Amino acid sequence: MKMILASVILFFLLLSCSAEDAKQEEKGGIEKATDRVAAEMVEKINKPINAARSVREAEEQRTKQEKKQIE
Repeated sequence: MKMILASVILFFLLLSCSAEDAKQEEKGGIEKATDRVAAEMVEKINKPINAARSVREAEEQRTKQEKKQIE
């Protein structure tokens, strides 16, 4: 009887360990997908910001050139 009980306990311990490994692998996949989506969103957000910065820099250069021409 003790041998059967010990075998059952050992079986459940091994089963629970393998279930935790599967959850960790799944979590890794979710984290990878989250990181990928986050990177895409950052890129989409930064694209118009960078375009606006380029326009601002061009406008500042044009303003400086006009001031030089006036002087």
